[in-house]
This record gives sequence, C-alpha cells and structure tokens, in this order.
Amino acid sequence: VDAIGRFLDLWAAEASAQGWTAADLFGADAVRPGSSWLNAGPLWSGNGAEVVAVMPDKIEFSMPDGSRQFHYRRPHLRPRILPWEFAA
Repeated sequence: VDAIGRFLDLWAAEASAQGWTAADLFGADAVRPGSSWLNAGPLWSGNGAEVVAVMPDKIEFSMPDGSRQFHYRRPHLRPRILPWEFAA
C-alpha cells in the first residue's frame, strides 16, 4: 500500500501523460485475480520495488538488491478487473 501511495504521489501524472490507464497499472486478471503474473498491472509486483522511470511502453523498477526490472505494457488479452471492483 505504501509503494502504491508513493507511485501515485510521484508518478501518477507522468503515467497518465504517457498514456497508462488504471487497468494498465492496477488491473488484475478478471478470472484469476490472484495470479499476479497473469495479465496483471505492474503495481501488483511489489516486493520493495521502487519506480524509477515511466515510459509509454514500460515502467522501470529498482529492486531492493539494486537490480533493475521492467514491466512492459501489453494489450489486455483477457478481461481485467480493478481492485476496487472485486467486491462489486
């Protein structure tokens, strides 16, 4: 939750300007929302990662060990659901 708050404070405007949508960032697979690797937005990754750059096609993370990882924006091949829609 803290990492998402930092993302919103520091990167939300840039992500929006780069064309990222709420589903791109926060979406989870509508059929299997617990499978974060399956059709999930980058903000499900967590594990202490910090966003260091937002680009139109990817987000760069700095991992706790200092390594860098990228989450690439891909077409939504399966329906996505937003976390605040789970209970709806």
